Amino acid sequence: MDILQEAQARLESFGVAVDGPAIAFIVELVKEKIRNFCNIDEVPEDLFYTAVDMVCGEYLYQMQNLGKLDAEIFPVDAAIKSISEGDVKVSFMDNASASDRLTTLIQTLRGTDQDLMAYRRLKW
Repeated sequence: MDILQEAQARLESFGVAVDGPAIAFIVELVKEKIRNFCNIDEVPEDLFYTAVDMVCGEYLYQMQNLGKLDAEIFPVDAAIKSISEGDVKVSFMDNASASDRLTTLIQTLRGTDQDLMAYRRLKW
């Protein structure tokens, strides 16, 4: 599977127009981040969907910062405010503005280094 194609398809499913050169650059940026953080030569196949989400999040983040992504038009109906695991509790950001919901979505897609920890190798 190809991260670039999957990320483009995912962004298009969000209703976002995709700029080819920008998304190609972000794919390489995300791959480099994963390789550098994990101290590995190739992105593991198990991180494929994590990488796709990271690419989508980074693309949306950059488009938002460039003013090319309007939070009022972007279709984010509900964002999760918090999740508790014990006795499963999910809180939604019902009163959040469209901009806040978009920012939450972007932060979630961009992921954290915690997502990559299981693949991290020591560097000698």
